[in-house]
Amino acid sequence: MFIFLGVNMVMGEDGLRLGIIAEVISINKYEQILSYLHFVDNYTFQPENTDRLFKIAPVLSILQKAVLVAANLEEFQSIDEEIIPFKGQLSEMYKDSAIRGPSSDLGMATDVVMRLCDDIKNKNH
Repeated sequence: MFIFLGVNMVMGEDGLRLGIIAEVISINKYEQILSYLHFVDNYTFQPENTDRLFKIAPVLSILQKAVLVAANLEEFQSIDEEIIPFKGQLSEMYKDSAIRGPSSDLGMATDVVMRLCDDIKNKNH
């Protein structure tokens, strides 16, 4: 299972052959694991659920907790959309789209910064 998750992290696009992956797992084994891998029971799906990631939500929450534990959140944090090049599209970025979660009157960027700084609040930073 660790090999499968590692392959998913390293693999970027279809048809890309990396020697490190090809030596560890065959395409047949990869597709077999992929066909049987389920994190959520499909019968518990609610049609009104609009979350696109509901099937992997349990894994995402575990990964988020692990990253927060492993991350060394110090006083030096940088949040700036101009320092990270991005050429893709996100549905959350479209005008008049609904943004999940609580929000303030200060705007989405401020909400993100405040949410990221929750862990260092009242720690003399």
